Amino acid sequence: MCIWVTGFVPGGGTLPGVAPVADTISARTLLMLTTMNAQSIASDSRVLAFAEDARAYCDFIERLTKGKPPNFYADLLRLLSNLAVSGLNLPFAMPDQDVKRDSDLSHDEWSHLASAVADSIATETSALLEQHADDEAELTRATMLWDDLTDIYRDIKNGLRLFNMETPDAGLEAVWEWRFGYENHWGCDLMRALATVHEIRFFVRAD
Repeated sequence: MCIWVTGFVPGGGTLPGVAPVADTISARTLLMLTTMNAQSIASDSRVLAFAEDARAYCDFIERLTKGKPPNFYADLLRLLSNLAVSGLNLPFAMPDQDVKRDSDLSHDEWSHLASAVADSIATETSALLEQHADDEAELTRATMLWDDLTDIYRDIKNGLRLFNMETPDAGLEAVWEWRFGYENHWGCDLMRALATVHEIRFFVRAD
């Protein structure tokens, strides 16, 4: 099977002035260029770096059920920053088949952690609400911090549970979910949370 690389336009035809490329690319070659092999996941440094950052963040959030630690915002800012960088470096992965996973984070688990996160940031977010009393967008950003932090946790934790199954197909599925979520969901939450945590750390002067 071969794929022609052309100036194709949806609905038919080609782009004006763009001639079809004479060479063809085999589907196998194209797949190798755009996806990672299932067997390569365990040794891919980009995936391992993200998995390490994901575990560190999840461990940090889980420990909040035992109370707010010292240097909370300094550590949180570092963890979020690490996720922003390693998430950006995740390779493209296309799972070959759906993976039967053990379980995703339940609503009760999420709610328990969300309560611990909200308690940990209550004082500082209240300060932000007072500071931005006349700015609706800033009020929303401050109010959503607890939700952003726990949604980030849920999305990357579900991927970790897949990744920890240590099978090639589960690994591919985990990487696909992490990257898709980074681009479309939890990455958006991450960028908003980074701005809020940065403001708390350096303008509210927490920690």
